[in-house]
Amino acid sequence: MSQTKAQLVSNVVGISTFNGVVNVGITSIKSGIITASSGIVTYFGDGSFLSGIDATRIINGTSNVTVGIGTTISATVAGENIFNVTGAGVTMVAGKRFDVSSYSENVNFLGFVNGLTSLDVGTYSVFVADISSTTSVTFQLQNTVSGRLSSGTLILRFSGTGPRNVDIANAPKYIGGTAPTYSTTAATDIISFFTPDVTTATYISVVGQGFA
Repeated sequence: MSQTKAQLVSNVVGISTFNGVVNVGITSIKSGIITASSGIVTYFGDGSFLSGIDATRIINGTSNVTVGIGTTISATVAGENIFNVTGAGVTMVAGKRFDVSSYSENVNFLGFVNGLTSLDVGTYSVFVADISSTTSVTFQLQNTVSGRLSSGTLILRFSGTGPRNVDIANAPKYIGGTAPTYSTTAATDIISFFTPDVTTATYISVVGQGFA
């Protein structure tokens, strides 16, 4: 049997050293440590059972990272924690700045609405609603998060003519204590809103009216 091509048909226990090409009679290593004393060890597989990997040494690989429930992924640069990733999202460490070169917000086109209409502020930040002249609409905020500011922009595209009955269900607070009088013609009015306390109070202001 060749010294460089040994057929292993039994368990290998302890520390073994192989030189050259080794054809082993096993296809997996159940447990233990593989160490390259010199050169490069090339591994093929998904690496789902590997541990102790220094990510800075990985040359090729996929970008998918899956962690257990309740686990935090921390990004550290030069020994200093910059941000953390959990199931709730990304949190910057106090004193660190988050810079973006491009930014956009999710828009929810609601179409024609009537009656009680939900605004999912956990997913969208801009809402576009089409409202006819005879419609009464009450918007209700959903998926607000405790301890987080929830906000949005509501674009009201009116068709037809006549008074508009538009309201927000979640304890609305208006400047001066009075809701705005919306456009009575085929025009677009825009309002903004935010709630810092999970809709205990929702503060509403007019961005502009009569866009046509």
